[in-house]
Amino acid sequence: MSICCYENGTRNPTLQTLTDLAEFFGVDLAYFLGMDTFAIAEDREDYKFAMCNEEIEFIVALRRNESLYAQLIDNPKRLIQLINQKVK
Repeated sequence: MSICCYENGTRNPTLQTLTDLAEFFGVDLAYFLGMDTFAIAEDREDYKFAMCNEEIEFIVALRRNESLYAQLIDNPKRLIQLINQKVK
């Protein structure tokens, strides 16, 4: 009955209830609240993680820059080193 009320917006769950539900469904509370997106690696069903919406926007923008994206995929550690050098 309570979950139906939560879904219909006629009742709000407590923080403890949200935490319990997230634990029951095996997801992070941020994902459960719609702040993260759950991702599964396309070639590994056992590899799952959550990403915030900002991370997804970053990846989408990065993919639009084909040259930079290709470099990142080809040698991610090297490109991260270069970015760290530029930021410092």
